[in-house]
Amino acid sequence: MIVGWKIVSRDHNERERRKELRASIIAFQDRVRICEEKGLEYWLSAADSERATALSVSLKSTLQSIAAELARIQVACPGINANSEMVRFRRALTGAPFEAANRTPCQPGAERLADISDAACDLTDTVDSGYLLHIDEGPLRRWKRRFLDS
Repeated sequence: MIVGWKIVSRDHNERERRKELRASIIAFQDRVRICEEKGLEYWLSAADSERATALSVSLKSTLQSIAAELARIQVACPGINANSEMVRFRRALTGAPFEAANRTPCQPGAERLADISDAACDLTDTVDSGYLLHIDEGPLRRWKRRFLDS
């Protein structure tokens, strides 16, 4: 009976952990989408506008919080490795001539805007697929992998 209770308790804790991780990933993906929208708006606005200045500050702080959030997710789910996608997303948003006084606004359909959207999509897809691979692995396979790797 005690062994059964322990198994049920372990399974319940694992389910709760997966739910919390999934909720964190959904919140992360929402923040990436919001950052993408702000980035697109920034690159479409004039360089000397107050809105562009406010957006640039907001983008930098949002990117820092997204990177910290990604690090927490990667600790909770080691199967997720999206560091290169995060760097690509950051470079797409804040690459030259970010915050330059002589920056000209992008035209709708510009390659930079497509790069920002592609990088955001790649980042969210990599995190999502890493989570799904982690979930599909299951506890027995994880145990075998840990045992065999050590």
